[in-house]
Amino acid sequence: MVTLADIAKQTGVSINTVSLVLRNRPLQIPVRPDTIARIKRVAQELDYRPNRAAQMLRFKRSNLIGLVVREFRHPLFASINQTLIGELERRGFEVLVTDVPDFNDSKHIEDLYNHQIEGLIIGPFYGDPVCPFLRRIADRRFPVVEFFHDGEFAMDGVTIDKTGAVAKVVRHLAGMGHRRIGCIVSNPKHPMLEGYRRAMNGAGLSIRRAWIN
Repeated sequence: MVTLADIAKQTGVSINTVSLVLRNRPLQIPVRPDTIARIKRVAQELDYRPNRAAQMLRFKRSNLIGLVVREFRHPLFASINQTLIGELERRGFEVLVTDVPDFNDSKHIEDLYNHQIEGLIIGPFYGDPVCPFLRRIADRRFPVVEFFHDGEFAMDGVTIDKTGAVAKVVRHLAGMGHRRIGCIVSNPKHPMLEGYRRAMNGAGLSIRRAWIN
């Protein structure tokens, strides 16, 4: 098995510098860009693979983040997921991704949790019920961040003002002269409908049931 010491010996730098470079951690001493490139090249040539168990014992952390998503190939969410993964990797984390059809099923979340992840990112929810396991780890203050969650269970999250966003779209369309404006939502209690109705009424436009789906 190739070790950090092997890479340090071949590149002529300290083991600590090799470790920081390969873990994408901030360097405590200036290191030339060509040295960083040489360390990474030698690591690739030697087929270096981090010893996850040893890292966890030494640093008391795994540097693993779990990402639980649905509709991974959806254009919007694919872009969000790729941005999340890129930013996490830039900060020295590795991301374990799983694509699930139903967030009420705890199996995939438990599997990620058992890989000693340090945090969990999950979404979009669309008002799905939260599985009991996710509730338990969130209640224990395990780091969980959700996005686009329309449910009632409170977690740290990142979302948008859906009500205001839809109202802005309706006002824009009405300003262009459109009068028959519909709204497609995932469920009849979605907050988008409030913004839709508010903006339609504000513009003096009628709403037909057939226009809401």
